[in-house]
Amino acid sequence: MDVAAGATLEISPYQPKSLIRHEGELTGAGSVKISSYRGANAETTNEGSGELCGTNVNFTGQVLIDHDYYTKIEGGVTKYTIPNFRVHTYIVATDGRNLGGPLDAFRYDSLWLRHYGCLFPRRSLTLDQTNRGVYLSDKALMELKPDVELSILNPVTLDGELIAYGRGAFGGTLALGGPLRFAANNDLSDATGPTAEKNIMTISNICLKALSTNAFNGAAITLKDQAKLLVDLGTTNESVRLNGLYNVAGSLAADDKIRVAFENVPENGGEAAICTVAVASPLTVESFTFERPAKLTPTVSVREANGSKTFVVTLARGGMLVIFR
Repeated sequence: MDVAAGATLEISPYQPKSLIRHEGELTGAGSVKISSYRGANAETTNEGSGELCGTNVNFTGQVLIDHDYYTKIEGGVTKYTIPNFRVHTYIVATDGRNLGGPLDAFRYDSLWLRHYGCLFPRRSLTLDQTNRGVYLSDKALMELKPDVELSILNPVTLDGELIAYGRGAFGGTLALGGPLRFAANNDLSDATGPTAEKNIMTISNICLKALSTNAFNGAAITLKDQAKLLVDLGTTNESVRLNGLYNVAGSLAADDKIRVAFENVPENGGEAAICTVAVASPLTVESFTFERPAKLTPTVSVREANGSKTFVVTLARGGMLVIFR
């Protein structure tokens, strides 16, 4: 199906828990909008989902995941039902190419999540087209099943709050590697620095992993409900190995201690940075708790340089040791 420039294909799963699938391939430079809304029976109406199933490499337009306001007039008064965390619109994806093909020039909002629009990958997938930006405005959701890793290497523009959370007892992994940009109220004239209350990342019940040192800097990150930082001891990215989740321009906090898990751990252990934050950050070596691999014990150290401090974990056989450098 061709969606010409200036045209919009609307997928509207208005019925409770409905799913509308577009099976064919998309082409063109227009827009796809997936949106549901809370109807007149607002207390019982639930979210709907849309799914793009095609390998849409020839689609160069925008995909918008939205949740429209329902308007009702009673006694001359206009009322709105507002989307919220419990009632929102999903886009279901199984392949990064479902969301469009490569672009000749950068577009910051090629994939746009707003008003609790939610990206839900059925299986692990990677978004890796550098000109196809991901725009997160108002409240944007990402829901991850257990054993699913969503890797986003595209540039991400944050203009509100990203809420990433798990489905089930514990969800999957959100791995970010594209550069993080900021904008307030759709204003991209100076998308260079974070704006308070528009730079929020709330991570619940999943693992969070850094794939680069420019994927999180400036965000106000809060880990909740057993969320964990995932440290890859086998990473080949030297900058990530030395800095971990780099966020000297923002903040990193948890509702308790910051939980740290590991992957690709050598048999005899190894060393990698957990995170790098501003030297004024309240984090200390006692701010972390670890999922210990078998027969290995974590040792935490901190190094300070140029107004930042980096927390480094060493896994080795033996007892626990805390070192200040």
